[in-house]
Amino acid sequence: TDLDGDGDLDLVVGSESQGVVVYRNDGTPRAPAFVHDPAGLPFEAPFLATPAFADLDGDGDADVLTGDAGGGLLYFERR
Repeated sequence: TDLDGDGDLDLVVGSESQGVVVYRNDGTPRAPAFVHDPAGLPFEAPFLATPAFADLDGDGDADVLTGDAGGGLLYFERR
C-alpha cells in the first residue's frame, strides 16, 4: 500500500519479534528503493501481527487492520 501518498507502493511486514515493520519506497514504481522507516505505523502493533490494508471507510485511502496473538483486532483509520 502507498502509506505516504507519493504514488508508489511501500512495504509493510508483520514480524515475529518486532510487530509491524515499515519500509518506505524512496524510489519509483519501476525502480523501487526501500528504506526502513523506524517510525513505522502510527500505532504500536503487537508481535506476530499480520497487517492488512483496505479502504474500510470509503475515503479513498487504505486503512490498516491487524490481529494479535490473543485474538484481538486493531484498526487504524488513515485520514
